[in-house]
Amino acid sequence: MLDNNFKIQKDLLVKYLTNMNIKYTILEYYKSDTNYKELFTSKNLVKKFNITSHKENNITILDTKFDNETNNSVYKQLILPMNAFKIEKILNPQEVETDAVNSKKQFSGNILLAEDSPVNQKLMLIILDSYGLSCDVANDGEEAVELYKQKDYDLVLMDCQMPKKDGIEATLDIYEYDTIEGKVPNAIVALSANVMSEDKDKFFKAGIKEYLTKPIDNQKLEEILEKYLEYSNDIANKKEQLQVNTKSKVEISLDDICKTTGLPKENIIALIGIYFKSTEEYFSKLQKAIDEKNYKEIEIQAHTIVGASSIFNLKTLCEIAREIENAAKSGKENFDYDQKYKDVKEIFSSLKKKY
Repeated sequence: MLDNNFKIQKDLLVKYLTNMNIKYTILEYYKSDTNYKELFTSKNLVKKFNITSHKENNITILDTKFDNETNNSVYKQLILPMNAFKIEKILNPQEVETDAVNSKKQFSGNILLAEDSPVNQKLMLIILDSYGLSCDVANDGEEAVELYKQKDYDLVLMDCQMPKKDGIEATLDIYEYDTIEGKVPNAIVALSANVMSEDKDKFFKAGIKEYLTKPIDNQKLEEILEKYLEYSNDIANKKEQLQVNTKSKVEISLDDICKTTGLPKENIIALIGIYFKSTEEYFSKLQKAIDEKNYKEIEIQAHTIVGASSIFNLKTLCEIAREIENAAKSGKENFDYDQKYKDVKEIFSSLKKKY
C-alpha cells in the first residue's frame, strides 16, 4: 500500500515480488482485519490510517533515509533504493546471512538471466543482488533471444534445458544476431545441473566458453563476474580518478621521449607540432562519427588517436581513447561516447595550449 509519491517504488516492488514468485495484493486503502505476511507502506500512510500495529507487527516502511521516529518494534524500514536482497531480508530474515553478503565484492553491469525454473530464478536474483547486480529474466530460450535484441548486455547466464528453445539454440541465435549487427559476441555462461564431456563439447561448438554447474558455486561465479564485469566502486570513482590522472599525466616529457627514441629535442618538438595538427583532424572525424553513431568509424578514429598519442606516452589520453575504441568495436550503444569524447578532448586541448 503506497501513495503516488512511491509509484516507481511500487512498480519495482511488484516486479521483484513477481520474479521471486511471491503472491501480493495491491491495496488502495488499509484493512486492519486482513492478515498479511508483510505490509509495505509509507510513513505518510502510516499516519493517515493511524497504523500502529498489524497482526505480528509485520509492517515495513519505505523511505530514502533511516528514520528514528519509525525505528521501533512496530515497524521495519526498507531504505531506498530497493533491491531483491533487501526485500528477501525483510521477508525471510533468518535465511539471509548478512555478514557473508556484505563482505562480497560489488559489480556493475547489465545481465540477462535465461532460466525457466521460478526457484532457480529467485536463487540467482538473490545471489546476483548480493554482488550489487540486478538482471532481466527470460523464462525460456525464445524470450531470451528477444530480450537480448532489445538491450546491450554485458553478460548472459543461459540455462541449458528450457522450453520452446534450449540454451544451445538460443545461444546460436544470439551469436547469429551479433554477426548480422556487426557486434562482437557477448560472453554467454551456460548453467547446467549435469555437465558431462559431451555437454562441454556442445557448449564450445556453440561458442560458449564458460559454464557453471548447479548448485551454483559462488567462488566460480565470482571469478566469471570479475572476468567480464567492472567493480561498482571503480565506476563510481571514475570521474575522480580521471580528474587526478588528468592533472598528473598531461605533460609531454621531452627528455623521456628523447631518451626512448634517441632523437634530439628539436626533432621531437617538430613531431609534437605535427601531432597536434594531424590529431586535431582525427578528433573532428571522431566527433562526426559519434554524432552519426557510425561505430566502425568511431573505432578507426579512436584507434588512430591512441596510436599517435602513445608515441608521447600520454597514458590517460590513450586509456580513454582506447575505452571509446573498444566500446565501438563491441557495438555498445549505451556507452557514453559524448562524455568520453569530452574527457579525452579536454586533455588534448590542455596539452595543445602548452605547446
